[in-house]
Amino acid sequence: MRFSRFPYLLVALVVNFIAFSFTPVANAASQETLRLILLAIDKRCDELVTEVNKGVADGRPNILLYAGDIHEYGNCVDRDWEKATMFYQKAARAGSTIALHRLIALYAVERHDPAAALWWAAQNRGMLPKDCLPVADPVKNATGFLDELRSWPSIKLDACTYHAGVMSRLLVKILEFSIPGQADEIVVEAEINLSTGSIDWFLENEKKIAISSTAERHTNFDFSGRLEDLTISRIGTDATRTLREFGRPPSTDPRWTERKTFSVDQIILPSRIPIQIQVAQ
Repeated sequence: MRFSRFPYLLVALVVNFIAFSFTPVANAASQETLRLILLAIDKRCDELVTEVNKGVADGRPNILLYAGDIHEYGNCVDRDWEKATMFYQKAARAGSTIALHRLIALYAVERHDPAAALWWAAQNRGMLPKDCLPVADPVKNATGFLDELRSWPSIKLDACTYHAGVMSRLLVKILEFSIPGQADEIVVEAEINLSTGSIDWFLENEKKIAISSTAERHTNFDFSGRLEDLTISRIGTDATRTLREFGRPPSTDPRWTERKTFSVDQIILPSRIPIQIQVAQ
């Protein structure tokens, strides 16, 4: 199983944590994570691993999340899928929402472990289309839950896994780049279309503003009189990357098309010209 790391991510995370550190809600966890990110950028790997091991031993959720990150992508350590999922599970159980969604995406990409992806996703029932939710409770009746999955046609299992992975990856992108207190909130809706392998983006007034698709090299946004929104544009471009990561959808059945509402912190640009964000190769 192979993963690609987008080179801008570490820099973007630094910007995010710096912005966060100047808000009244800044805390020790955000500062600690920022220090680890800077150590990774500076290639001070021995210090990084020492700090991570210390935080893992203490069970700190932010460090458990970061431990999963460096093992998933091979930052200062060898890539290790098993260790990445282990740390994400521990962080998710400790309350990290980002870790939960990273874990689901990691299980779902390339259908690595559909049962595990859907088991974690079903614990937040709003993440999955109705047809992708077994009747059995994933926690109270795990055996019954797995038995239901085994009874599904393979095309349904693959389609639901694909949906869970794409949705989780989008949620990770939104959560990672949220800057509390630094921008106004805007509500957008993303409709994942398994029949076309695309994501349609809508504003609250039902106006479609963009389509993310593997067939395009970029995501175009038309705000038609609104000020441009850099955050929304970045999310749309991340969606295009996500669709490329997960590949063609396994089904053309529209039953598993689902719309999700996101509340995001927006950063407004002063221009009114529709913008175009290129997707790096």
